[in-house]
Amino acid sequence: MGCVMKLDRDTLNELIELLAPHMGSENERRALLSYALVGSPVLASIDYGGSTQPFIINLINRLAAYGNIAPGRSALWALLKTLKAYVGEDKQARIDALREAVNPDSDEAQPAWPESDEEESKYKQERALAIKRMMLTRQMSITEYESALADLGNNEEINRRLDTERSFLAQLEQELQSL
Repeated sequence: MGCVMKLDRDTLNELIELLAPHMGSENERRALLSYALVGSPVLASIDYGGSTQPFIINLINRLAAYGNIAPGRSALWALLKTLKAYVGEDKQARIDALREAVNPDSDEAQPAWPESDEEESKYKQERALAIKRMMLTRQMSITEYESALADLGNNEEINRRLDTERSFLAQLEQELQSL
């Protein structure tokens, strides 16, 4: 754990806006957080239930209070960095702009990687499980969007979301294969 960060209202609002589309259901929350914070004890202290905005506010406060999950990487930054890989360029830039506020003792040059073969094996197993959970959540979303298209006919917004989910799923499959 590192220093406890203090977030101003604008930063909190920006975090809520960035996280909300990915925290709609308890399954989405568990999948994304277990993927971003794989193996971190902070996961056991998170209450995944409730409405989206109160959940996100409580999550931000919990992660900010927890501090670092690895040298130079706050739990909140680990979540945003994971999310960054699955959002468009506009949101990636917004995430980058938050780095100093949410990762005050950053040392990106020092990667957090397990030190022994046993730790590496455990890390990879936990990471694979987190990826599989995330993939299941994405597959469920794809099924829901496909069902909506069948019911509503061609819809630009649903097609866009479906393409995003399929792209996200493909990236997760690639990452799983690389482990």
